[in-house]
Amino acid sequence: MADEESAQDKSEEPTQKKIDDSRDKGQVPRSKELAAAGVMIFGALGCSIFSGPVIDALIAVFRSSMSVTREQVYDLNFLANQFGNSIFSVFSSLTTFFIMLAFIALFVPGLFGGWIFSWKALAPKMSKMNPIKGLKKMFSVNGLMELVKSFAKFVLVGFFGYLALNHNIDKLMALGFESPESAIAHGLSILGWSFVFLSTSLLFIAAIDVPFQLFQHNKQLKMTKQEVKDEHKDTEGKPEVKARIRRMQHEIAQNRMMSAVPEADVIITNPDHFAVALKYDYGSMMAPKLVAKGVDLVAEQIKRVAIENNVTIVTAPPLARSIYYNTKLEQDIPAGLYVSVAQVLAYVYQLSEYTAGKGARPEDVPDFNIPDDLQHD
Repeated sequence: MADEESAQDKSEEPTQKKIDDSRDKGQVPRSKELAAAGVMIFGALGCSIFSGPVIDALIAVFRSSMSVTREQVYDLNFLANQFGNSIFSVFSSLTTFFIMLAFIALFVPGLFGGWIFSWKALAPKMSKMNPIKGLKKMFSVNGLMELVKSFAKFVLVGFFGYLALNHNIDKLMALGFESPESAIAHGLSILGWSFVFLSTSLLFIAAIDVPFQLFQHNKQLKMTKQEVKDEHKDTEGKPEVKARIRRMQHEIAQNRMMSAVPEADVIITNPDHFAVALKYDYGSMMAPKLVAKGVDLVAEQIKRVAIENNVTIVTAPPLARSIYYNTKLEQDIPAGLYVSVAQVLAYVYQLSEYTAGKGARPEDVPDFNIPDDLQHD
């Protein structure tokens, strides 16, 4: 009764941590029907594709068996050798097929739920030996679904088998009029493709089973509101987790900021402790925008990236400090700094023209008049 009430309370979708923990325990959605259908279909195709060597081996065994003399029939050593050689010949021809089948048996189940190996899943659990739990499973939704799938497989395979037999009945009857070699080849070909046809019927069952298993797996992982709260406290509430999150956020923000430096129009420095990067597009921006800023080591990194990308660096300590303290990243500079920044941008433009050989050398950057409310020492 308590389990039923608990299941009813589990209305919250599983968190990523709950999903990861269950995966570590080997609890992933699996569809036996999809795995069986894949193995059967690829196995049947393998029978058809690799039937040539098998046919040759069977024909050789058939001929060898038919050429036994009367004396050899009573020779036990000969019969033992003949039998061993026949078995070896047939199984040797099936080696490639068996290797392919083993690979498929390992590969196909991982298509749904992935490939994982968990020691926890192999650990013995006494709860699995509980007969009461076993009875409950028999009469649960899963048990009912297994019964429905078994009945559906019986009906579908039987129906597809009837269609295959009805389609090939004339070919099967004609085998009796062919030579042994031809009859074996045609018989195995009919058998192989009929097997492929029968195996495809299992895909209909898999198409129903896959979404059902996903639904059941998600239902089993659902959490109560209290479980979600407790998990939140256990993870994000821990100081070390919070510190790691803040560190990651800072690294992401800094990487994003540094990627904007090569696109900046000018870097204004203190010159040693402060560095700010400004970008201005006359056609799309109302005012110059701060795209990067930093002090000490970050300032040095901004200047290094600027030098690597040929971005002009201007030394203007009061202006650099004012922009740093009064402007947030990705924000326009304060209106009180428009004139000063315009002078810097004009200097950068003139310097660019001079470097390209199109103008005279610009005068040095003048002293700036920073409003009192925007000054910082």
